[in-house]
Amino acid sequence: MLTHGRCFSLKYRLSPQHAFPSALLDLLLAYLSLLHPQQAPSTYHSAIPARKLVLTGDSVGANLCLGLIQTILSLARQQSCSEPIVRWNGANVTLHLPQGVALISPWIDLTFSLPSFKENQKTDYVPDYSICWAPGFPQCSVWPTDPPRGDIYCDASCLVHPLANPAAVDDWRGCPPVLVVCGEEVASDGAKMVVQQAHSQGVRIRWREFERLPHVFMLLLGGLEHTKVAMAEWAEFCSGVVEDKDHLEPGGELIGVRDLSRKEVDLERLTDITRKAALVLMRRGMEKREVVRRDAREKPKI
Repeated sequence: MLTHGRCFSLKYRLSPQHAFPSALLDLLLAYLSLLHPQQAPSTYHSAIPARKLVLTGDSVGANLCLGLIQTILSLARQQSCSEPIVRWNGANVTLHLPQGVALISPWIDLTFSLPSFKENQKTDYVPDYSICWAPGFPQCSVWPTDPPRGDIYCDASCLVHPLANPAAVDDWRGCPPVLVVCGEEVASDGAKMVVQQAHSQGVRIRWREFERLPHVFMLLLGGLEHTKVAMAEWAEFCSGVVEDKDHLEPGGELIGVRDLSRKEVDLERLTDITRKAALVLMRRGMEKREVVRRDAREKPKI
């Protein structure tokens, strides 16, 4: 209602039953169906121009949005073009980039290794580890998986794969404008790494961080004035980027918890950790991850 536009919500396959890249493939197929419905069976809508599309998601859904963008950019680099051609239901079609990407509390680092997982514990409800690794975590028919793996979302070897962990992406050139709205949350360093890297390569980015607020606060604290401000930022971006993305004003702001005051922040210095150091931490986290195996003595409790 805030944007007065149509919304398509994707019910993608979930882990642990469907590991990476299942959800990303679902998003890719859904996106192709919006762009080229004439090539998809049993569709009931006309083609939607990419210039009218804004990808948006929260938490891991935001991660998937970046994964789709990077998939398109990677295909474009492979084909040495700006808009790659893919085979879709028996025809060659163009895989256009969307007009913009609006992310809410993006969950980027799957290794739980970046400093914010420790530093922001006091302002978030999310633990600094996945509870599925905890000793004595109840077993069920879907977890631990068969064959076993080290993470609910993906095999441990994929935890720093660029399509699963966008903080590991080197090249964001050609990415459409991006909005990031987040709190002072445990997963914020991953988002900051993406923003810094993309900004350094010319991507137009708006960063809005809300002081002392937790992960996906916009969905949890609907009556809060901060949520109203955040939703207005989100809606204004979605509408504005469709109307005229070239004149979208980039920049970063920290929004105060007490009075909603706005403090400008440098997109090049959102975090003190360097990209090289972040990659080392994430790779170490991946290497330390142990396969979670089923205890034959324990019966399912869920």
